[in-house]
Amino acid sequence: MILSLSPSSALRSSCTSATEPIRFEPATPELAATIRAQRVQRDGCYAADYTVGQWATQIARSHWCEIAARGNKCLCVAGLVVAWPGRGMVWLLLDESVGGNDLVVISKRVKRRLDDFFDAFCLNRLETTVRSDFAQGHRWATMLGFGCEGKLRKYGPSGEDHCQYARVR
Repeated sequence: MILSLSPSSALRSSCTSATEPIRFEPATPELAATIRAQRVQRDGCYAADYTVGQWATQIARSHWCEIAARGNKCLCVAGLVVAWPGRGMVWLLLDESVGGNDLVVISKRVKRRLDDFFDAFCLNRLETTVRSDFAQGHRWATMLGFGCEGKLRKYGPSGEDHCQYARVR
């Protein structure tokens, strides 16, 4: 089941370029498959090269899944899976082209969603993992309010180490 916590919306970028605004909407497999994940995510994430069919399965397994898009290009796809009552696991892929103000707009949206999840899904805990060698991912997780709980050795699909992050309430 895909759940959108609020109606689709478009947030206007504060920059004055002629590009269309980023829009946020429930994920579709076709749009999710257009993402070109950051290199570190492509190298160590099983979902980075999903086909449309694989995205359909991932989206169906998620309790919430949303994209940030501009035109027919996916800039970010994120999801939440409730592992058991009170515990949610969040995941996110960011397109390699995202930076600057687009990253700010997406980050603010993700932070609001994370805040909403505690009440919307009756959660006590949100978790995510970040590859140990992905410095930007560690900074982003911290900025989103996650705290590092420790290293998960040989955790990734190719045997790379990750760090476990959590937000608790």
